[in-house]
Amino acid sequence: MIPFVVIALALAQGSALSSLPEKYRPKWDPTEVILKVDGVSLTKGEMAVWLWTWRGHEAIEEGLQYLLVERDAAKQNVTLGAAEADAEFAKRMAQVKANLQGKTFEEVLRDQGYSESRLYARLRTELLTNKVLDQSFHPEEFVKVSTIVFPNPDGSLEGLQSAIAAANAAYTKLKAGAKWDLVLAETKPAPAVTKSQGLIGWRPLELFPESVRESLGKAQAGELLKPVQTNNGIQIFRVERTGARATAEDLAEIRPAYLQTARPAYWKRLRDAAKIETAG
Repeated sequence: MIPFVVIALALAQGSALSSLPEKYRPKWDPTEVILKVDGVSLTKGEMAVWLWTWRGHEAIEEGLQYLLVERDAAKQNVTLGAAEADAEFAKRMAQVKANLQGKTFEEVLRDQGYSESRLYARLRTELLTNKVLDQSFHPEEFVKVSTIVFPNPDGSLEGLQSAIAAANAAYTKLKAGAKWDLVLAETKPAPAVTKSQGLIGWRPLELFPESVRESLGKAQAGELLKPVQTNNGIQIFRVERTGARATAEDLAEIRPAYLQTARPAYWKRLRDAAKIETAG
């Protein structure tokens, strides 16, 4: 745990969270009484040391992430209007309030260790991150595929040879006109795989073996690729769609897939490039 962090990149005009709208900035009065027990008062100031010890690391990490994203977005002239952030925040709060299950909104937030200010800061970080990453979003670098996997459970040479033989036989059947679902069923896949028909959805081309990336990116819908060795075993890929020919509906699926993997990598890059001093 990091008990205390000095952020060397701190904004000159104020604290790390100074860009938060005033209504989402927590008010702090150490003398404020939280509760009384048999007439004995407990104040915020008296609880501060316990809260810092118990949850301080979380606050530090989220505050640091917020600051780094805000600064990087400003460098790239990427902005997020207050109206846009408020509209999305209201939308998400409405979703929470629609699933209270007998509790009040405040009780749900409290039980999960959240407050409106924390949720807003998280949302703003996410939305601003998305705007920065959208500048590097290239749909043509994605492909939607289904797959049939022939594993090599024990990692042996004999197991690999067996998987290759089975994959080649299946590929020959498919090329001869055999139905995908029937060939898939012969591998006795898990129920979830059977239900999805081996569909793994949109994935970045960079996640596939280098030997098939170019073919995947240029393939036509429904095209089969020859069996290839991956970390999962031997796989046959069937191209469902390519990002280069993406429709508006496709883009609505690709972008979330892109952001899901791009956000953590982006935040790590910012953190690695920052001068952060820890003490205590």
